[in-house]
Amino acid sequence: MKEKNIKFYSHILSRDINIQISGHWGYPILMFPTSMGGYLQNKEFGLLDTVDDLVDAGKIKLYNVESIDFQSFYAKDLPAQAKIYNYNLYTQFLKEEISTCHSN
Repeated sequence: MKEKNIKFYSHILSRDINIQISGHWGYPILMFPTSMGGYLQNKEFGLLDTVDDLVDAGKIKLYNVESIDFQSFYAKDLPAQAKIYNYNLYTQFLKEEISTCHSN
């Protein structure tokens, strides 16, 4: 399975976001780690192995995206308003910027 790890600069978040891309072509599928997990967690837990035949056949292309849990819901030092604001920025990033990564 073809894999590459990239740092994608998000203008919305004003920071790099790590993304692991698996596959060469196919229907794009966004994958996320569990709470506070790293973007490679799905690979480390063997989840990607369950669909490697679909990835290799070019039917799906996986995008394992870094979360910002530590800057949103799990940031104990931030007030609730800041957590929600950061989470809203992350969802905006997913909707508006991550789609440009699909062409890479």
